[in-house]
Amino acid sequence: MKMRFLLVVVGLLLAGCSMSKDTELAEAQVPSFHEQWNSGRFDDIYSLSSQDLKAATSQQDFVSLLEAISRKLGKVKTSSKATSNTDYNHITGTFVNLTYKSVFDNGPADEQFIYRLDHGAPKLVEYHINSIALVTR
Repeated sequence: MKMRFLLVVVGLLLAGCSMSKDTELAEAQVPSFHEQWNSGRFDDIYSLSSQDLKAATSQQDFVSLLEAISRKLGKVKTSSKATSNTDYNHITGTFVNLTYKSVFDNGPADEQFIYRLDHGAPKLVEYHINSIALVTR
């Protein structure tokens, strides 16, 4: 009984270490995303994204959407992580969900990034943004 408990604890500790590393890998992508955003390199964001995102939308539609949002909000000034969650699924893969509180030239926004770890490399699966400035400006 003690041995079984010890194995469970060790397993949880190892999973926690992996989760932390996976989250850090995904978090490291957000400054690059914002740099590309501020430079208007939306094609680069799309080309570096996962096959999931590419299957869901065309490059033209994705880039047009980000350009429209960028015209409303402007450039990213500051950004800080609000929450993170890592989902491990042996069928669909490892996903890291990050939420950021960001401030753009024309107002604040909540950003959500969902990355899939593809052989240890985070690839953007989904990007969501919510800002009152999108409807008031």
